[in-house]
Amino acid sequence: MATIEVSGKQIYYEIHGKGQPLMILNGIMMSTKSWHMFLEDFKDFQVILMDFIDQGQSESADTSYTHQVQVEAVLALMDYLKLENITLTGISYGAEIALQVALAEKRRLKQLIIFNGAAKTSFWLKDIGIAWQLAARTNNGNLFYHVAIPYIYSSGFYSNNEQWFKDRKNELLNVFTPDFLSRMDRLISSSESYDIISRLKEISIPVTIVSADQDFITPPHESMILIKGINDVRAIPLADCGHASMYEKPEEFVRIIKNTTVTEAL
Repeated sequence: MATIEVSGKQIYYEIHGKGQPLMILNGIMMSTKSWHMFLEDFKDFQVILMDFIDQGQSESADTSYTHQVQVEAVLALMDYLKLENITLTGISYGAEIALQVALAEKRRLKQLIIFNGAAKTSFWLKDIGIAWQLAARTNNGNLFYHVAIPYIYSSGFYSNNEQWFKDRKNELLNVFTPDFLSRMDRLISSSESYDIISRLKEISIPVTIVSADQDFITPPHESMILIKGINDVRAIPLADCGHASMYEKPEEFVRIIKNTTVTEAL
């Protein structure tokens, strides 16, 4: 198991393949395993995956923290692996960490690709987070599933994939243990103070912003704040899609990353 130590905690990471570095950062409920379904699509890249503190195979935190802890973990892994010319992408929580990494480190980043992200934890998102936390604190995985999961997807996708969601619920109930829910509580709290709106102009590398028209967690107007604030930006809207865009639109997810990377290389 590959790990590095950051601030006294072991951070788990994986490297797959060879080629141009493509570092993918997890959404808040995800782990490195969430991306394995895409590894064959990205076989021409060197894919770097990692679990943030309180995720997957990385260690748990002892106390509360902010996004800065995760940003430092990403930077430490980039240093340790001596990565250069990196395409950094992330979804939701991972997208927000990616944006902050770009503010801290510009030399080694080639570009950002942001899926379903925001520049600030809005009042709307804070209240959604509180609902998730209250459910998590009951240690009832079934309750947490129903409070959190349906709203991550578009209603059409959810309704049209009934068996997939029944199977996924069975899988997730095995994941939503008291330890996982405790970790989720801290991860959610880490986002409470997130706000980089006033610093968006400082991001000087090319950024692709991907939004989804039925994203209830980070609605399209949140993407517009990023689009208007960042200088070198390209916007890609996804139709009939919710917050978990890589699951609802996997072909588009792969195509955007591949096409953006090729375009930037020309």
